[in-house]
Amino acid sequence: MANHDNVFSINALRQQMTSVKVPPPDHLQSGDGGGTFDGMEARVKALETLSDRIDGKLDALIKDVAEIKGRVNAMPTTITLFGFVLAVLVLAGIAKFFVH
Repeated sequence: MANHDNVFSINALRQQMTSVKVPPPDHLQSGDGGGTFDGMEARVKALETLSDRIDGKLDALIKDVAEIKGRVNAMPTTITLFGFVLAVLVLAGIAKFFVH
């Protein structure tokens, strides 16, 4: 299973996303294709970093789900368990005739 470092909180992600401030449209230059915002580079870098963290957490989650799926597939089915119980009962019945 995942260690606690990889566990993420939806509320924490929401809080991080709402803390990103989007400038009003009038702060951007317009017209000649030079529409830039001075802080845009830092904001994009912060979003890329956050995206990388989310990717890492999703990778860990995918590994955990695969491990759980493998464990579930390794569990005996109901028919297997029923067959085992039936075999034990049959052996107990046979042993009853041989042991006095």
